[in-house]
Amino acid sequence: MSKTKDKVKVKPFDRLMARYKRYDESQGRGSVDQWRKAFNTRMGYNEAQGIVKDQDPLAVLGLDSEPTEVELRALYGRLMLVHHPDRGGDAVKCKLIIAAYTIVLKRIKGK
Repeated sequence: MSKTKDKVKVKPFDRLMARYKRYDESQGRGSVDQWRKAFNTRMGYNEAQGIVKDQDPLAVLGLDSEPTEVELRALYGRLMLVHHPDRGGDAVKCKLIIAAYTIVLKRIKGK
């Protein structure tokens, strides 16, 4: 009889991120988390999250009640089509929508 081991499937993206993380740390470039934090600061997402925390994230998205995850994703897609800077929208409004979406999605998944 041969022994079989249960193999854990690793998603290709996770494998790729692990490879980049090892490379960045070996080159002295910092970790992926440091890179993500610097990117968010440079793009202004941290400021947007601070503004949204002062307001109601549902009001920023134009909602009255807590949506389901599917409804939230559909609304986010529609708002990005209108407000994305590449489509002629306002960059500040786009950042606020992204921050509000992130906060509400975390709230929904935390339930």
